[in-house]
Amino acid sequence: MGETVSRRRKRVETILRRPTRMRFAEVEQVRRDFGMLPRRTAGSHVWFAKKGIGQIPIPKSGGKWVEYEYLDQVC
Repeated sequence: MGETVSRRRKRVETILRRPTRMRFAEVEQVRRDFGMLPRRTAGSHVWFAKKGIGQIPIPKSGGKWVEYEYLDQVC
């Protein structure tokens, strides 16, 4: 550990910008780091109260991906 919050957020943002496959535990850690509460809507988009975009695979779905959009406000 020993990372500052801002440094951890930078690392998380870097991970999210990369179109790499993440383990479910990493997805959960990203959510915890940002204090995200997902709200699912049509088209399997997930909106959060942060800016940026990332794609994370849905666990146990046979390779389907969810696109995460970080906005100023939760929609």
